Amino acid sequence: MNLQISFLVGVFIVILYSLVENIIFGNRGKKNQINEHFKLLKGSDNKRTVKKKKNLKSDNMDITGEKKLLIILISGVVIFLFTYVIFKMFIISFMLSTIGYLVPKAISKHLLEKKNDMINNQFREALRSLVSSLKAGYSINSAIKRCCDELNKFYKNEKNKLIVNEFEKINDDLNTGLPIDKALLNFNKRMNNEDIEDFVYSIIIVREKGGNLVQVMENVSTIITDKLTIKRDIKRMTAAKRVESMILSLLPIFMIVALSLISPGYFDSLRDSLIGNCLVIVGFFLLAVNYFVGKKVIDIKV
Repeated sequence: MNLQISFLVGVFIVILYSLVENIIFGNRGKKNQINEHFKLLKGSDNKRTVKKKKNLKSDNMDITGEKKLLIILISGVVIFLFTYVIFKMFIISFMLSTIGYLVPKAISKHLLEKKNDMINNQFREALRSLVSSLKAGYSINSAIKRCCDELNKFYKNEKNKLIVNEFEKINDDLNTGLPIDKALLNFNKRMNNEDIEDFVYSIIIVREKGGNLVQVMENVSTIITDKLTIKRDIKRMTAAKRVESMILSLLPIFMIVALSLISPGYFDSLRDSLIGNCLVIVGFFLLAVNYFVGKKVIDIKV
């Protein structure tokens, strides 16, 4: 009877945990554009309306297939063995091991954040080169070609040169006769980045409706540079809080391991009672909530 009750309690906790996880990681809705200026540029009568923004995901950043299954299995086995060795409770260990299905999503998110940081930093240098070339009187096609040469020199020792490769693809498309608008739209589709989307559509709209392309490019470059500076400052100012959040999340686990090694029978009272089993599940659940909520609080979006 106690085993059945433990199983039902575990299922309830897992379902509740899944709901909270969906609330935290679920679709947060469309993000605002980085500046109202682009809303005016796009205009309500523009036939090239901006497509609904997708989540900033990239196929090579999203772990799928066999790799995802392998990560889930390894994570689940590690969690199961850890909890079973300490508490000797099979049902609770099995329920907690289901947390492993969150690990691929966390890894994908981390890789995506690193990729976007790299893209934004390299794209800022590309914008500076484009603005400099346009001010010197180059056409947009010639400015892109000159930008490719400068980026190759600037990032010649870098291992990941994603923006450099993308600008070379744009240049190749232009050399094969593809219109600049189509080449830039393909670039935006491949990257699926908010700043790049603003850059692409600002050029297309200026070319369609007329305007000072150099001034618009300067505005875009200034906005993106300021945005990256603010992100860097926020990351630096919240560094201590991120460390505190990690320590607070890992400290209970460290104490559990230490107590289990020092006094192996310390958790016998939890193993032998239904209330103890429920408290263990609730404790791990609250520990996970603490980690995700703490991470969300210090994750300030710009």
